[in-house]
Amino acid sequence: KKHGAALTEQHVNGTVKFGSGSFGITSLMIWGCMTTQGVGYMCRIDGRMDGELYRDILVSRG
Repeated sequence: KKHGAALTEQHVNGTVKFGSGSFGITSLMIWGCMTTQGVGYMCRIDGRMDGELYRDILVSRG
């Protein structure tokens, strides 16, 4: 979309929900990036995302 243009449905991808596991709700946390130059990388986050993990991701992919 052009800068300043309104957001419409054609600009949005839907989400896919996934079911619960044997012992309750299953969850998946991912971190990804995108820029005006394109899509970057994506990685799975196990546990809690904190400042240290965030910096580690940026440094390892730098």
